[in-house]
This record gives sequence, C-alpha cells and structure tokens, in this order.
Amino acid sequence: TLDSASSIHLFTEREWLNAIGPAPRQHTVHTNGGPVHINLQGTLPTFGTVPFQPEAMTNILSLAKVTDKYRVTFDSAVDNAFYLHMPQKILRFPRTANDLYAHKPARAFAKKNGSAGTLTKPAQFVNTVAENLKFHTPREIERAKRARNLLAALGTPSIADLKAAIAMNAIGDSPVRTQDADLATKIFGPDLGTLKGKTTRRKPLPQVQDRITIPRELYENRDSLELCFDLMFVNGMTFFSSIACALYY
Repeated sequence: TLDSASSIHLFTEREWLNAIGPAPRQHTVHTNGGPVHINLQGTLPTFGTVPFQPEAMTNILSLAKVTDKYRVTFDSAVDNAFYLHMPQKILRFPRTANDLYAHKPARAFAKKNGSAGTLTKPAQFVNTVAENLKFHTPREIERAKRARNLLAALGTPSIADLKAAIAMNAIGDSPVRTQDADLATKIFGPDLGTLKGKTTRRKPLPQVQDRITIPRELYENRDSLELCFDLMFVNGMTFFSSIACALYY
C-alpha cells in the first residue's frame, strides 16, 4: 500500500525482504490500531533497509519517503492511480475497494543473490475477515451479520437468489436489504455452505441379506407349523422375537 499518512516504510511479508535481522534500536510506531513495537529490519531491493513487523496488517510504503528516491505521478482525470517510476519498470497503485492505493503484484522481489528489482517468486496477498472489519462501522458489521444469518436460515441459497427474494418482499418483515447481502460478501467472503455444497454425500451402509434357508422338514410339514412372536426388553431396548413351532397331534 502506498500510504500518504505514513512517515515510514513497514513490511510484514518475509518474501519481500533480504537479510532480516535485529534493528539497531527498537522503534515504536503509533497507528490507528495502537502502538506497534518494531525491533526487526530487512533489506527491500531498490529501497534499502525497512522496518519489519510480522504482525503488522499489511506492507506499507511511505509516499513521502518514496518521493525522496523516485518520481511519483498521479492524475485522476486520466487514471485513478499512483504511478511509481522506477529504473526497471513503472509500478501502478490503483484505488482499491477499501479506498486505498495499493499495488498487487503477481510476483515478489527475488531474495537470492541480492538481485534488485528482479521479479521471480510468486506471492499472494490475502485479506482476512479481521482486516475487512477494520474498514466498516459497527452498524455495517451488524447489518452484514443479519444478512449472513438469514442466508443460513434459508438453507444457504445463492446471493443472487437471496437478493431476488428480498427485492420481491418474499420474506415478510425482514430487516435485511439487498445491500446488506453484498456487504456480507464483502466482509466475510463467499458463504462456506454454498462453496462446500448444501448436502454432503455420506458413505452408505453395506447391504447385508439375512435370508435363512428353511429346513426341508419344516417346509414339507408347513401345514402343521404355527408362527409365534413376542416382544422382549433388554436395558430399555425393545426386541422383536419370533419362532416357528411344529404342531403334533
């Protein structure tokens, strides 16, 4: 993230840095989430030594410090994005859905051989729910929770079906609106029930045949047979018992 409100660089991804080690002295950075203590540093290719804090929320490049070393241009009439002009290439920092200007590279800087600016190693940046919650008010979070609870109560239909039911007022007296469904997806991501499937296949029990061959003697004298049955109880469990009796006169 290219941050105009930050006075220092701060990185949390190890893949971006070389030679991570103890900093000469501990730094305390004051953020909107409280003070952050930093006692590690690493080398960022083309930028030099930067503070390293693995528990930080995201990688931050200070706009002020970046402009001390490289040219940065911005013209919202042409493109709503910052352009960082580096010797090897131009990095684009577009405006994201969270109203930040961030660069999302497909690959991170190489660490081997101290190569500067070489893009070789894949990297992926994942937004967690905890991070998403920081960009929304308590009222928006409550609306998103109501929408997600309604989705589960209806058997996890698709978001499109849920929004259609809300728009047609098919759910009477529901406080959930279509915007709340979109907000829930934005904060919590896709619903797990929909991703995993609404039903799971269970391994069926093997079919066992309990057919018993009737003795020939009983079959030949079937007219003199009498079927007797009764119920028996063992430890509160009911069992059905039957027996065939031969009648002799």
